[in-house]
Amino acid sequence: PLTGLENYLDAIISSEDVGAAKEEQAFWFALQEREPFDPARTLFIDDNARVLESAREFGIKHLLGIKQPDSQRPEKELQEFIALDRFARLLPAELPGQRSHI
Repeated sequence: PLTGLENYLDAIISSEDVGAAKEEQAFWFALQEREPFDPARTLFIDDNARVLESAREFGIKHLLGIKQPDSQRPEKELQEFIALDRFARLLPAELPGQRSHI
């Protein structure tokens, strides 16, 4: 099951859907072709510094890291990026039809 955040998004596209790893510039060009977006107005969120660097290289202006995407693992260091400790901090306290778990 997804987090409920999908209710607020137009699309969810994975690197598997695009056919390239997010660390590769080919991913961003393929994504841009599949789902046109303005990099200057795009927010990209990830827990991997290499992926965030690749997004920045492509020109994505707004980048946000997640230090601890998995509560069972230790926090990651994302020194070059503004980062939240957990993805759940991005979610409203309660999404429609769900109870709060934050």
